[in-house]
This record gives sequence, C-alpha cells and structure tokens, in this order.
Amino acid sequence: AAKSAMRVTPLSGISGLPLLLANKEAYDRAPDAGVEVDEEGAVNINGEHFCAQQCLGAMLASMRRHAERATASAAPGAQTEISRWVLAAPPAVGTNAKAKLLDAAAVAGLGENVDVVDSIDAAASVYAPTHRAPAGSPPKKVLIVDVGYAFTSAGVYELPSEGAPVRKSLAHAVVGARDLDRELHKLLSDDLQKKHACKVELRTKAARRLMDEVVKAKKILSTIAQATVELECFGE
Repeated sequence: AAKSAMRVTPLSGISGLPLLLANKEAYDRAPDAGVEVDEEGAVNINGEHFCAQQCLGAMLASMRRHAERATASAAPGAQTEISRWVLAAPPAVGTNAKAKLLDAAAVAGLGENVDVVDSIDAAASVYAPTHRAPAGSPPKKVLIVDVGYAFTSAGVYELPSEGAPVRKSLAHAVVGARDLDRELHKLLSDDLQKKHACKVELRTKAARRLMDEVVKAKKILSTIAQATVELECFGE
C-alpha cells in the first residue's frame, strides 16, 4: 500500500523568494523585502531581476531538498531514492507554460525524470484508491473540483473497482477562479444576513472587503482543506 505525507516548508512559497534567490548577506540586510512582478512576468527583489523559471526553479529546488531529507530519514529497508518527480499543473495551463515548468524543473536540479500531469487527474488518482466501487459493482461516478488560486477545474470521473479513474468530462474554460470568488462571496453574504442580519450591498466598501477575505480564504484552500474567514468590526 502506498503511503503519502504532505509537509510544508516556508521556503516553498512566494514569501520565501527573497531568501531563495538573494544571497544571504542581502537577505540579512532586508529580510522583509517586497517581491515585485513587472508586466513581463519578471520578479524584482532588492533591485535584482529574476525570470519566472528562476523563481519557480528556486521553489522547486527547496521542495526537492525537503523531499530528499524526508526520504533519507525513512525506516531501514525503505526506498530512499526519489526516482521520478511528478508536477501537477491545472488543465488550463498551455503548452508554453508547461515548457517553462520543465525549464524550472531543470533549474531545480530535478533532472530528466520529470512528468507534468493535469492537477485534476492527479487529484482523481489520489482519491480513487479509497473510494472506488466494490468488486463486481458498476463504476462510481464522482465530480472532482480542483480549487486553485488562479484556476479552478471540474471533472467527472468513473472509479472502477480496479484500475485507474476514467475522465468522462472536464470543464475549466467556463469554471474560472472569478466564478468561484463570486459564489463564495454570495455564500458568505447570505450567511451574514441570515445569522447576523447584516446585509452586504453590492458595490460598497463592505462588499469589497468581503471579496478581499474571500480571495485570502481561497489562497489558503488551495494548500489545505479548511480556512476561516474573519471579519472584525465588519458592521462599523
């Protein structure tokens, strides 16, 4: 049976870029340096410019080192070498972006043993082993929604009693991140009115503030399964 574990390292995200990309002396001088992105997608940190592949490569390299340390501490007799790296990207990501992802993988030192798969297919593969149909039964049909910060995808899959899940349909062009923002905003607005008699009017400061909190919550939900929305002094 396969076992999986998720570990989060602070240097895997955008907030860790100043330390990952700048030299230690520069980071010590300005540990809270802001990360700016120009119109061409280049990142500016303390006056130094880095392309997208360098930034993503730095984060992937941090993840690689973290994964290698984790496997090195495995139980005696367990496989400690990572033979293949699998990168999951949203289905909406095009060929050009996937090529840049492979460039970043090379920068990270992942070598040639790298696969780029659709993130929603990856989610279905992880979900299937513990939720597949019983032996002799028709395949289960499930809807899987992959919620990311920039992209949201939805797919219908059949989970047979044996073998890999089968994708029956996929939607990402019409199920965008902004659509999810609006639905979450409406859900919270209705909840506020029902529980606290607080009506959030459209195109008001309160509505914009609620949307900001929705976006923050969605960022959290793209990495973990639960998020809390806090609205201090919202009625003032």
